Amino acid sequence: MGYRPHAMRTSLRIASFVIAAAGLMAPAMPVSASTVDVSADSIEYHITATTLTQHCITRLHDAEEAFNHILAHSVHGATFSSVVLPLEDTEANVNDALVADELLGSVSSDRAIRDASDQCQSEADHMFSRVTSRPELSTLLHSVGQNHTAKTPADRKLLELWTASVDRTGATLPSLQHQEYLMLSRRLDDLQSAFVANLSNSDPSVTLTAAQTSGLPADFLHSAVMNGRDSYTFVVDESTFERFMRNARDESAREAFYRVYENRGYPENEPILREALSIRLRLAHLLGYPDWASYILADRMAQTPQRVHLFLDGLDEALLPTAQRQATQLAQLKAADLHVAHATLNPWDVLYYNEQLRRTTFAVDSDAVRRYFPAEHVIPAILAVYAQMLGITFTPVVPVHAWSDDVQQFSVADARDHRFIGTLYLDLYPRPGKYTHFASFPLLPVRLRNDGSIRPPINAIIGNWSKPAPGEPATLTHEEVETFFHEFGHAMAALLATAPYETLTEGFRTDFVEAPSQMLENFVWTPMILKKLSKNISDGSSLPDELIAKIIAARHVDDALFNTQQILYADSDLAFHSGSVIADPSLRWHQIARLTTPLVPADFAHPEASFAHIMAGYDAGYYGYLWSRVYAQDMFTVFEADGVESPVVGARYRKTILEPARTIEPDAEVQAFLGRPANPQAFYHDLGITGAFSPLP
Repeated sequence: MGYRPHAMRTSLRIASFVIAAAGLMAPAMPVSASTVDVSADSIEYHITATTLTQHCITRLHDAEEAFNHILAHSVHGATFSSVVLPLEDTEANVNDALVADELLGSVSSDRAIRDASDQCQSEADHMFSRVTSRPELSTLLHSVGQNHTAKTPADRKLLELWTASVDRTGATLPSLQHQEYLMLSRRLDDLQSAFVANLSNSDPSVTLTAAQTSGLPADFLHSAVMNGRDSYTFVVDESTFERFMRNARDESAREAFYRVYENRGYPENEPILREALSIRLRLAHLLGYPDWASYILADRMAQTPQRVHLFLDGLDEALLPTAQRQATQLAQLKAADLHVAHATLNPWDVLYYNEQLRRTTFAVDSDAVRRYFPAEHVIPAILAVYAQMLGITFTPVVPVHAWSDDVQQFSVADARDHRFIGTLYLDLYPRPGKYTHFASFPLLPVRLRNDGSIRPPINAIIGNWSKPAPGEPATLTHEEVETFFHEFGHAMAALLATAPYETLTEGFRTDFVEAPSQMLENFVWTPMILKKLSKNISDGSSLPDELIAKIIAARHVDDALFNTQQILYADSDLAFHSGSVIADPSLRWHQIARLTTPLVPADFAHPEASFAHIMAGYDAGYYGYLWSRVYAQDMFTVFEADGVESPVVGARYRKTILEPARTIEPDAEVQAFLGRPANPQAFYHDLGITGAFSPLP
């Protein structure tokens, strides 16, 4: 799960998944810096690869010409209106013009279109790097800062973000170092693109005998390819992994599935990762930082790697004893299952025996629970919850104007004055070549038009729920409902932001961006919401109170294990980007695992080869999932006190957190919502950690 940022941004934004390409340039006239108006119905998604490439070439050339015109401005008389606004408009114009060109790389089933989209994104990244690292741009921005022509809070924040971003892109380096910076940046873009391409273009699968499929639900088995009567071939990805591992009784089948899953991208991504880490270290040194982690964190809430290490180390120390007890409990379940005195808990056993623990101790059967969550009911029910909480309405749009026939489209409006707010797309089922995770895509951010009106935003939630067997409804696990609820939170943040500039309306600082959605995950663990979201496919009944109580009781059954795994990912990310270059990332990963979690990956596993986060914008930033949860749990205390669907609290949340977006720093937004400074008490309490609660380090 996660926030999937709009692609092709300068370092003001989180980087996105891209693919390397050859140079794409063609002569064209510069575009005006005035607002390019784009609406949901005006975007053309059904284009050929050739048309996409030609369109991209023209728009990128136009944008670079426009940037060059701005950079020719004399430093004398440089103002917010003559420099910063044209910069913002030019960048926003090209991003707005290339919405389809970007998105199709993630949603098209046509390989040629995906390749063309990926090439377009890569070349856009290169163009933005060239422009934003030019020394004259830094000079102009600092001159604007000195003459105080940015008058409003939004204008001042926009200037601050542009200036900080440009100063962090090598713009002030001497000529030779500047050229090296550009060369290395381009190579890094290409490496990141190749890493992700290796994952998205692969088609991992595992073939098992019919006997090895024991325990798998019938609808899941139906999704596999049957090879005669004797074997099945399963797709191995994030949409299939958990359900297979929770249900497959045969240990050899689980091991085979795990082996394929934990070696995605291996071995081809290993040398790519090592070279990328080496380049990042050199770039950090060029920019005056001791390592990449120090460079990245200087622009985050955490500020320094030391603060993050203190946070993660303290959390792991508190969680590890409980995590070890949880692992021991699962090993005992395995021993009882095998009728032996002692058993080794292997990585491929964890989810299976976790499921058995839920069923035996808490009487919670994940596949029985999913019968209460048909997608056709969950979707409108979640829309209704958010509508009441945030004071908005969702109206289906027919016919749908989208990139695929199985996409749903909604018009979002304000419930009070019926003002149109924006467009929401839901693309929730797998297709060949489609993005394999679950994420929110801010396709078109909020933007102020030249006439002072707001250009409505467009957001898409892209997911991969399992398609049902013929004639059966699609049903969801409780975890899938939670994920969808989380991503819906990201979508609301994108649609309800009201800052006047795209730079200010696309999310928050990276180590806070998950907090609003993580806060909303808590809703699907409350009886009131579970009642509304559930409707049994057989008799239409909602979840009974007794089962709800059991689901909630089982919520934290594996929290410590899960969170030590999160700490492993965050610590590995930081280790890869701190100090000298890691010669063997796989070895380092396993070393950290043995220190941080009872769930050490198998010796043959190479999870770093599929750790796309660190090659797509979360490098030295994976800790943010845990860091932001501190704020998420504290914010939820307000909803707990007043009612999770309270429109009063919802309106306050919308006004203080969602609407300002990046105009205000996260700490200030959270304090405005809470009425006090944030503290970690709710976070530690939720994890079952008792004792003194100190602020974040």
